[in-house]
Amino acid sequence: MATNTGMVSKLWHIILWVSVAWFLFSAIPAAALLKGKITSYSADLVMLSPDGKEVDTSRLFITPEACRVDGMLMGAGQQGMPKEMTILALNHRNRQYMYNHDKKLVYESDLDEQQMMEMLKSYENVDAEKILGKEKVSDYPCIKKKVTTTTDVMGMKITTSQTIWQSDRFEMPLRTLTEEGYMSELRNIVTQKPSSNLFEPLSGYTPVNNMMAVMGMDFSEGSMPEPGTEKTGSLTDRQDSAGKFSRDDTGNMEAEDMMKIMEKIMTAFGVDSEQTAQIRESLSYALGESRQIEMVSGAADGLWQIIPQRSGDLIGSEMQMPGSYYVVLGTQSSLAQVCGYYEGRLDPEGWQNSGSHIQDNMGFLLLTRGEQQLTISSADDPGMEGNFKTFYSLKLTEPSPESPPSPADAAASSGPETALQEEKNENLDIQTTSIRGLLFHNSDFEAGDLTNWSPSGDAFDFQPSKGDNPTARRRGQPSSHQGDYWIGTYEKYQGAAGQKPGQTQGDRPTGTLTSVSFEISGDHISFLIGGGSRLDSVYVALVVDGKEVLKATGNNHESMQRVTWDVAAHKGKSAGIVISDQHNGGWGHINADDFRYGSGE
Repeated sequence: MATNTGMVSKLWHIILWVSVAWFLFSAIPAAALLKGKITSYSADLVMLSPDGKEVDTSRLFITPEACRVDGMLMGAGQQGMPKEMTILALNHRNRQYMYNHDKKLVYESDLDEQQMMEMLKSYENVDAEKILGKEKVSDYPCIKKKVTTTTDVMGMKITTSQTIWQSDRFEMPLRTLTEEGYMSELRNIVTQKPSSNLFEPLSGYTPVNNMMAVMGMDFSEGSMPEPGTEKTGSLTDRQDSAGKFSRDDTGNMEAEDMMKIMEKIMTAFGVDSEQTAQIRESLSYALGESRQIEMVSGAADGLWQIIPQRSGDLIGSEMQMPGSYYVVLGTQSSLAQVCGYYEGRLDPEGWQNSGSHIQDNMGFLLLTRGEQQLTISSADDPGMEGNFKTFYSLKLTEPSPESPPSPADAAASSGPETALQEEKNENLDIQTTSIRGLLFHNSDFEAGDLTNWSPSGDAFDFQPSKGDNPTARRRGQPSSHQGDYWIGTYEKYQGAAGQKPGQTQGDRPTGTLTSVSFEISGDHISFLIGGGSRLDSVYVALVVDGKEVLKATGNNHESMQRVTWDVAAHKGKSAGIVISDQHNGGWGHINADDFRYGSGE
């Protein structure tokens, strides 16, 4: 499917503007660990069009505990969108707020840092990087470099190149230039901690129940309801008033309403009819997936098969979808008592504390077990009858059954070429039975050793690592590995006698790990990667004909994310994988796992 990257950039600008508060907020704690990083400041975020004109300006206020963004959205004033908005993210309250100053509306929700980072990680995966020189931006010396990234937009893989100016004093680039000529830049930077008054929730605003509503976008034939006139009701109620989306019998927003939303956004950003049709195709697929969501009584029964239900706590709302449960309950206990109950009951079953913050009966606790994650956090009253001291939510996610392929994936995975490839794979003397299998035996490290891998140096002396060692050492960043074993050159735990979970060897050791040669028999190779972000020294590479033809690096985070390479041009050639750790300073380690054909999804 051909896709105009300029159109995608316009469409996603509004989403990324809304996301920038969470992105900055999430980056600050990691930056605080690095000497010399500026973690508290204020600045203007200026957006420039290709002809150099300012199209919007936002004001950022950043501290390690909170983040505030004041400014305009691209397309401000069009299709009912507000001219001025404020986004506020508060770590200590685990809350985020969006304020529409034109209509005095506010949307409040949980600060789901992990979910936001998952969305942004696909935008941050760097496929290639080229240093262009050094320049100053806002009086700060920067490295100017061109980076190529792959973005997953509505199931479509979009590869773009942009130029960034990166200072070693800030976590985010001080200037970014897109291929279409749009530039963003931080100006008027003040390196003082902003006043705490800026991070107090605003008063006098009418609550709304979704992000689109607070943005003031009119998706009905009428207009948005005036503040204070919104109707209330359950998710299964069909509401025909202006500004309300109709829902089907299961409580799902109807497809035609979602299509209206998309068309309104397309109109606001000047997208033509052909491009809109492309987006509609992907949206139709996404809507089909969303039909699997159940918001009915008894949907949480499956949750109680995995974790216990506290006696006396009552369910206010419940939702089930593939691989996920979300339940809100009311209780007479405090949030700390609820979290203590679950941590105590689940610890013997192998669940581990991966982070928590509770203050003034608000906050969260994250428990993990393998690929399962349970988040207990403070919640709003879902409209329950009776008096309750605390409302809390239980959100459990686990691997879901494989979903049907998207239209694009289905087209790519059908036809005579695929049939011939599958027939060829049956004759290969390796543990690969399909185009989505392992590259070779132990390319996922599940043998528990380095069979079919050759180490050099000392970085891989205690590899592969077993289990979630970052969580065992209370790093607060789960490894997100697949299976039991993975590569983590900071770690020093293989499950051997005398070793204890949480042991580390640090960043000092260096070396490389090189795979056996294998013939590329698929169009795509995917793997998990994390650790340091140094494309020159800490990376994973595909080697073909003795040359590193594709490279990927981590993101200064222990949690691994899946990267997919297009290797169709090298199909049938002999290749190898190199895992490099050649940096012995901060974030001088690499995490990698699960090398296989296909996207890995």
